[in-house]
Amino acid sequence: MSLRVTVAVETPQHAGLGALLDYASEQPLAPGTLVRVPLGRRELPGIVWHRAPEQAATDEQLRPVTEVLATLPPLSAHWRQLADFAAAYYQRSTGEIALSVLPPELRKLSAVQMARRLARLKPVAATAGAEVAKPALSVEQAAALAALAEPVEGGAMPTLL
Repeated sequence: MSLRVTVAVETPQHAGLGALLDYASEQPLAPGTLVRVPLGRRELPGIVWHRAPEQAATDEQLRPVTEVLATLPPLSAHWRQLADFAAAYYQRSTGEIALSVLPPELRKLSAVQMARRLARLKPVAATAGAEVAKPALSVEQAAALAALAEPVEGGAMPTLL
């Protein structure tokens, strides 16, 4: 049984395809998961988005998700909300905004290539973390950090440092 997932792909708003497209997936995918999907004759990067499908489509009409970049954590709901806001503000498609701000490597690499890169980086990150000590904070810096870490009712607030 395949599941319907909604994916944001980088298509210009004037293309008439819509900002979000539906695909079939063999596994449930969390919103924010990076994937590769077919579009026409090409295979494009995409991000699983959360929205209710506007039209019902049978499983035969949906093309399958080609690849899931499962080695990376899904992008947060706040990040996706910001991409939706920017897309509406700049009158661009959601996928056009969301994918344009990702590092180019995330858009180019396959799941296997990404897993290899991450495996190569783990020993480097472990070594670098052991060698570099965090500097001691002054009293003022510690107070500023504590103020920024305090939970604020109603969400984040702008802070001037």
